[in-house]
Order: sequence, then structure tokens, then C-alpha cells
Amino acid sequence: MLPTTPWNFTLEFLSDENVNMLINALIAASLSLLFNIYKNCSWRRSISEAIICAILAWFIVDLLVLLNIPRDWGTLASVLIGLLGAEDIRKGFKSFFRHYWDKKS
Repeated sequence: MLPTTPWNFTLEFLSDENVNMLINALIAASLSLLFNIYKNCSWRRSISEAIICAILAWFIVDLLVLLNIPRDWGTLASVLIGLLGAEDIRKGFKSFFRHYWDKKS
């Protein structure tokens, strides 16, 4: 039995599934960061939006599995998250739910 060290925990955590999730999060964060730098946004906004996109992309594979979409689409979904950015995703959800609630009433 291996002794419990931070390195053993890190190597165990970085199994195949977690490595793919980490790669998806890094792709989304880097695309979001580069796109916000291109749009001349402030560093604070660029970094915070990159972190939010990384968090969204980390869990996108679980959402795809829930919707019966193959896991292979996770990388493409994380690229889209990075390109759209957290602000555009928030605006999309807001307009969708506003339209949904207006139709319902």
C-alpha cells in the first residue's frame, strides 16, 4: 500500500475522466481569456470570465451524459463555452427564461 502523500492523491485524482475534464476547462478558460483580451476588456473581467468558463466547462460532460449525448462532444462544447463567454451565456439563459415565462403567463 502506498503512503498517502499529496502526490499520490494528485495522481489518483488525475484519472482519465478528470484529465479530460481538466483539459476541457483549460480550453474554455484560455479561449475566453484570449477573446476578452482581444475585445480590450479589463484584466479583472477577463480573468474572472475565464474562471467562470472553466467551471462551466468542467461540468459540461456531466450535462451531456445527462442529455444522452456522447462524451466526445465535451471538447467541442467547452470550445463553444470559451468562445461565447460567461456573459453571453448568461444573456442567452436570461432571454430564454424571459421568453418562456412570458409565454406561460
